[in-house]
Amino acid sequence: GTAENYRIIDRRRIQLKDNSLFAAFAPRENPKIAIAVIVENGGFGSTWAAPIASLMMEQYLTDSIRAERKPEIERIAAANLMPSYLPRLQFINDSLRGEFYFNLTKDTSYIRKFRRRSQLPGAPNDPADSSHRVDNGMAMLDSAQRQLRKQNQRRTQR
Repeated sequence: GTAENYRIIDRRRIQLKDNSLFAAFAPRENPKIAIAVIVENGGFGSTWAAPIASLMMEQYLTDSIRAERKPEIERIAAANLMPSYLPRLQFINDSLRGEFYFNLTKDTSYIRKFRRRSQLPGAPNDPADSSHRVDNGMAMLDSAQRQLRKQNQRRTQR
């Protein structure tokens, strides 16, 4: 089957690469190992998942990796497969956690760093389809910002 791979971040639908999947067993007669490798947003299976599975099976079955396969190990180890949206997603999660602790303790230090930041460096600048906007909530809710403003006004009036 097929499925779309996307995320909704900052109310924008961002198209992602396909997930890379490879499953195998070895040896063919009387198998000793079955393996499945999934690389999220890795593209086609032959790009990342199959080479990783192949190296893992070779290591398991022969207890070593052939010298001619070392460049493949270096290629895989040097690859940065982390998606570009990850820093923004982390910022959103941190701000939600900060709001939660602010609501528990009323300590503004939890949310002060999230106040005037609407965009984090490293956030995706070119979403695949920004015309489809979806309201999935904001990282910092207006009520928490209003409470913070009131507390700051009280401090300046003292």
